[in-house]
Amino acid sequence: MIFKTLVITFLIFNFGCSSPKERPVPKKRERRKVNYGPTIVDNSLFKDQTKEFGLGNITGSHFYAVDFDSDSLTDLVVLPDQYSSPQFYKFNNNKFEKLNYSPFEKIFPASFLSFADLDKDGVLDVLVGTFNQKKDIPPTPLKLFKGTVKNGKLKYIEVKNAFLKIPAYPTSSAVFLDFDLDGDLDLYMGNWFGYLREFKLPLPKGFSRQPDRPKLAMPDKFLKGEGFRFTDISEVLRGESKYSKDREIFLNAGPTLAVSTCDVDQNGYPDILTSSSVGRNNKLWLNLIDRKTGKRKYIDYGGRSGFAKTSAGGNSFFSLCGDYNRDLRFDIMSGEFNYYYELEKKDRSALLKNISIGFPPEFKRSFSALDLGRGNKSRSDRRGNFLDFNNDSLLDILIDDSGNPPGSRLYLLEQINVNKFKNISGNSGLNITNPSGTVLIDVNKDGKMDLITGQVKIRDSRIRPRVYLFINTSRDKNRSVRFYLRGRKSNIRGIGSLLVLTTSIGKQIKWVQASFGPTPSQNEEGSSFGIPKGLKLNQVTVKWPSKNSQAKVYSLKRYKFKKHLDFTLCESGKILVGRPKVNSCRL
Repeated sequence: MIFKTLVITFLIFNFGCSSPKERPVPKKRERRKVNYGPTIVDNSLFKDQTKEFGLGNITGSHFYAVDFDSDSLTDLVVLPDQYSSPQFYKFNNNKFEKLNYSPFEKIFPASFLSFADLDKDGVLDVLVGTFNQKKDIPPTPLKLFKGTVKNGKLKYIEVKNAFLKIPAYPTSSAVFLDFDLDGDLDLYMGNWFGYLREFKLPLPKGFSRQPDRPKLAMPDKFLKGEGFRFTDISEVLRGESKYSKDREIFLNAGPTLAVSTCDVDQNGYPDILTSSSVGRNNKLWLNLIDRKTGKRKYIDYGGRSGFAKTSAGGNSFFSLCGDYNRDLRFDIMSGEFNYYYELEKKDRSALLKNISIGFPPEFKRSFSALDLGRGNKSRSDRRGNFLDFNNDSLLDILIDDSGNPPGSRLYLLEQINVNKFKNISGNSGLNITNPSGTVLIDVNKDGKMDLITGQVKIRDSRIRPRVYLFINTSRDKNRSVRFYLRGRKSNIRGIGSLLVLTTSIGKQIKWVQASFGPTPSQNEEGSSFGIPKGLKLNQVTVKWPSKNSQAKVYSLKRYKFKKHLDFTLCESGKILVGRPKVNSCRL
């Protein structure tokens, strides 16, 4: 009995509740800290100057670097998120200042904007688009507003019936172009997924699909412009609206997520590049003549040219043309979304080298050029830009990889030799996580390209959304020139022009477009060319977008400058030094 008592006492003392030994408390697992901002290094190429230029403590996902009040200074319009009201910032005294009023009579949500001068009065008008993917927001058709400036105050007046009989579509992108070179801007609407009944769209004959069935990929639309009036002439997009009664689908519909323009075959007429989701082929609409009618038509050469990868397809975010290898033919950069486990199967972000000898154009795809050194990581390249950040005449590449944090970053690829790119993102001072809507703008007017971008919290709620303004501080000794166009017979901003700059050792080409991409942002107006140290300028040739205009040659030999010079090129052949004013080229 005594032994039993001792055993119980021992057990209670050593293992009971009153034991002097404390049980180990498991350590709380801390989440790994992530640097969401740029990697700060000594002598970085770009410096964060957001607060200094008045953009601190604001958010933004889309940006529009435009001169909205026609004072020859580039202002800024910001959409805080995917469905939001535009915020206007006037550039004044070397900083951006928010307008204390709205130029619109009513407040409304917008997914994207596109600025263009449709009536050639010197003031930018604006197209407002809604992606129409939120169920709590009724489908909204495109809206068009005429811009006016009176006593320094900006006002936008809605143009009623601008899009007569054109209902709301799930429009992901809309770009201005002049497809028939008549001087009036037309409009291409890129459409994504939607319900026919929800959008109150015309039902194809024999349609029986119920509202609760999956969404349809909607066909794109083409609108002929005459000033502020637009008419649906989508039949020029051959085969785009073809409908199958048996399958109850539009056979050739994208679904389109992004649109851009380019004269790929250089016949003087603008072609159209569209980027598609869910493995559908991207389209290369070539602007050709119908020999029977003598009118213009668009034929899709995506598959035949190699622009569309026809095997497993992909999820394309954007396509953009530029002559990166200096052979005077437009190449194409294509941005894709990929999960890490499908990198070898699906289409990936790539450069498409133009290897055309005749017609039709032909492209050779290179994935290695856009390899970011991230290995088998998911990619979400939502927007891209060609730029020459160090003015060495070689095009560099800027990519918004956003949606797979923390690896999704703003990437800068420097072209160190023709066809050879190097990822310098870590040393650039730019590589923020989840960039959005990046635009190119020379804020301090030193001839070196700066940029504005947003940071969003896709798939990581710890990210604090904000806006970044990065100033280019590269210490190169190169020069640059920038050309602004003012048309007379053509559209006033020269949208759809082809520029060829000739220097003492060769040529560079640039294409002029207002905006591009998915729910597009808009870069600053003007075509910038880098000039390596020691080179001399000879001339610039402009192929104006007008049937009645010949290519104009502008001599540059007499102009002397140290770092940078702006030129205004008039369609009449006149050349002016400086940025354009409202009445430039009218005298």
